[in-house]
Amino acid sequence: MFNKRGEKFSLLLLYYYNQRRWMNLNYVEYYTDVENLNPVTFKVNHNEDYITEINIIIEEETLPPKNKMTIHLKLQSNITSTEKALESTLTTAKNLINLLTYKTGGKFGSLRRGCYSINGKGVLGIGEITLYNFETTDLPQWISQSLELGLKDNNLLANLKTNDYHRLYREAMQTNDVIARYMFLYGIVYHVQNSSQDKVDSYIRRLNPSIEERTSTNPRTPNKQITIYTWLRNEIGHTTGNTDINMVKHEINEVCDTFAQLVKDAI
Repeated sequence: MFNKRGEKFSLLLLYYYNQRRWMNLNYVEYYTDVENLNPVTFKVNHNEDYITEINIIIEEETLPPKNKMTIHLKLQSNITSTEKALESTLTTAKNLINLLTYKTGGKFGSLRRGCYSINGKGVLGIGEITLYNFETTDLPQWISQSLELGLKDNNLLANLKTNDYHRLYREAMQTNDVIARYMFLYGIVYHVQNSSQDKVDSYIRRLNPSIEERTSTNPRTPNKQITIYTWLRNEIGHTTGNTDINMVKHEINEVCDTFAQLVKDAI
């Protein structure tokens, strides 16, 4: 509700102005939730598949740690098939999510299409319409350039789409429960390293020779030194009366993001 009729009238004028403004442009927007990426706006140069420009906006949400991510795709003016344009932009949006997962370790929710306008027809949001100032934002150049190159790398895009380990990694990163996510990630690197905890630890030690070592609590391997990552995995996988679940969960919270990077590098 508005206390002043003038305020309500001004908002309606702004709404209809914005509506007409967007209806004169061809564009599609996709939305998803994301964790582990801070609010930012950046541009990706891309001029193919009906697209002339890509802008990605990550905004704070009211329920942290999740943020809202918008993929805004500006389209060519001479589109003859709305269906093909929507199909092509969906593929590009999915490729962007795959690349962002691979390159940043962000945890993304399901992708959904929002507002779009093609040749003066489409779906506009009812209520607030946000006008993003793409041109004046301080852009993180490395990720913009990395995504630009990634969208042109057909081999990488195909690998991210079809490689089972990449698919499983994305599913693991979408798992909300940190213990379940950690166990999922360990299962991936376990299979990549030929189903051997010893080989998993050897891989981790090669990357980080100073990794913390702990004594195994498995009675079949007394006094054996294993990495903290394998130790935490076994404390959950072989829980006993002596297992301090709260302590283990706290430690998994501390190391899960770093471990996820190790798993991604192993794929």
